[in-house]
Amino acid sequence: MKVCLLVSRAGPTFSQKKGDVIDVSSDEGKRLIAAGQAQAVKGGAPKGGSSRSSKPKKKAKNED
Repeated sequence: MKVCLLVSRAGPTFSQKKGDVIDVSSDEGKRLIAAGQAQAVKGGAPKGGSSRSSKPKKKAKNED
């Protein structure tokens, strides 16, 4: 299930920002939505939202 986070969250091995669209289990998605921490996404990012990946991006090396 895809959800758009309405709050930031983090754990020992991850961090996700408000507006990130993430893939979670159906049960976790329902819990996040019920708690007001996320909204369901169908077919992509919601209007005005971000489609950021939940995976951290590698920093580009400085080429001077």
